[in-house]
Amino acid sequence: MKGRLERSSNAEKNRAEDDRNSSKTKDKMNHFVQCSVILFTIRRGIAPFVLHRRLDKMIEPRKHLTQIDVDRLIAATKESRHEMRDRCLLLLMFRHGLRVSEACGMTLSQVDIESRVLHVFRLKKGLSTTHPLRTDELRYIKAWLRVRAQMKPENDAFFISERLNPLNRRTAWDAIRRYGEKAHLPLAAHPHMLRHACGYELANQGADTRLIQDYLGHKNIQHTVQYTAANPARFERLWPAAPRR
Repeated sequence: MKGRLERSSNAEKNRAEDDRNSSKTKDKMNHFVQCSVILFTIRRGIAPFVLHRRLDKMIEPRKHLTQIDVDRLIAATKESRHEMRDRCLLLLMFRHGLRVSEACGMTLSQVDIESRVLHVFRLKKGLSTTHPLRTDELRYIKAWLRVRAQMKPENDAFFISERLNPLNRRTAWDAIRRYGEKAHLPLAAHPHMLRHACGYELANQGADTRLIQDYLGHKNIQHTVQYTAANPARFERLWPAAPRR
């Protein structure tokens, strides 16, 4: 009886091993067929209809907003229910690379209008820094603070809701999504895109990686490299200007 059980167990193991080998063989054959089709269509001058899965990982759609996209997003707040608050929110999130939680958690003491600075408190153990405020930012801030004063909230939150509570992350998410749709942006907008847009725009302006790292409060510089690596200005001097003929 014991011998039968052992033989039966060995037979099952052999069948399982055969199934695994068969599966591996099928995968290899599928891979070979895909590569053969691609080579055939390229040689024939026809665009291949099968893309290798590794190429799919290399070709990724744009996941950040450009300066033009941000301008359109802010313009979409015009005549909205919370125009003053939301345009101030969008501009500060973009200019200072704020995460949505950092923006919603801002207090009045962080905004120093007289000194024209914003004290940025970073989350995720990031580097907290003090950023200068530009003229248009101060204008939007003052306009929002006038509206906020009329609402008479009993807290020191900089951005507040209709119920006079600190602005909720979900409310900010929904607002940015709606403004993106209203602006007909080429991609679905969400709050973190504004932080990425800040990094890419700083790189386009020629800021070096270390400076962008400090400005965005990145603890690891590897999170900053993506912005400068994608900047086309790095390659401008690789080819000399063509001689005039």
